Amino acid sequence: MLGRVAKALQSAAKAKDAEFEKRFLELTAEIESAFFMEEAWMEIRGLPTLKSQREQHARVLQGMHYAHAALMQGQTASSRKVVTSLLPLWLPEHFASMRQALGQRKVHNVLTHVTAPRRDASGGRRFRQ
Repeated sequence: MLGRVAKALQSAAKAKDAEFEKRFLELTAEIESAFFMEEAWMEIRGLPTLKSQREQHARVLQGMHYAHAALMQGQTASSRKVVTSLLPLWLPEHFASMRQALGQRKVHNVLTHVTAPRRDASGGRRFRQ
């Protein structure tokens, strides 16, 4: 999970303008999937911080979608800033705090039965099989 987010972040950060929107959407989809898995695991464990995590995830995703809307209108600055400045600082801290909250266990080992939503290349939702 974390490896896929890191790979998508690197790919978006290195993308040329012609490929950037596609890579940005792939990154958004990977982050959505990671957040879904975290929330599902927190719910299974009955952790009291679930609501605050969902709110934090919603804020991050709201920012991602806002930046994507600007990107669709040709304004790349905000989405590039998200990819090159904001997420590289926030994501490692977030995932480290999640590992601590989840008891140092790997989320994907526990959630083998949970299916996370994904986005296809056109931005539409699909589900993992």
